[in-house]
Amino acid sequence: MQLSTPTAEFLTARQVRDRFGGASAMWLHRRITRDGFPAPVSFGSRLRYFSLAEIEAWEQRHLAHRTPMRRPGAADQAAAA
Repeated sequence: MQLSTPTAEFLTARQVRDRFGGASAMWLHRRITRDGFPAPVSFGSRLRYFSLAEIEAWEQRHLAHRTPMRRPGAADQAAAA
């Protein structure tokens, strides 16, 4: 009988920043401290990786609470019609 081991994917800080358009290290730090972005997981003293599943869950929560952007002048155009 073989036991299946769950696999988890992890990203480096560089890969996380690239995922968000090449964001800076400060941007990533602010998301962790202010916006509930998942903190990295430590594997030893210097190995720190971010859980892809946690990042995807954060993205879904973040997208669910966003407000749609309004185009400039859209209200003026609707009122004129």
